[in-house]
Amino acid sequence: MLLFVDATTVHTSHSEINTLFTITNNQLDNLFTRVCANKLTLKESKTKYIVIRHCHISPDLTELTITLNDTQLDRLGNDCDEQFFRFLGIYIDVHLT
Repeated sequence: MLLFVDATTVHTSHSEINTLFTITNNQLDNLFTRVCANKLTLKESKTKYIVIRHCHISPDLTELTITLNDTQLDRLGNDCDEQFFRFLGIYIDVHLT
């Protein structure tokens, strides 16, 4: 997890895609609990996720979701409305190109 004044980034890694989503959802649940305990807020509407992978690997992500406070988050990627995200001035896509 990377914490900044007004932004938090959670990084999760696993070779099995279903396990990756389970771990990430658990991490976000824990993060949400800690944020609420400290009387802070997270904006689900501004929270998005991206699955970074090798260009020859295309897992089926249609049935997998990431949620925060029971809100399904938007995914970024080649087959989505947004293809990349900006992190500290760097644009990151699913293949790190």
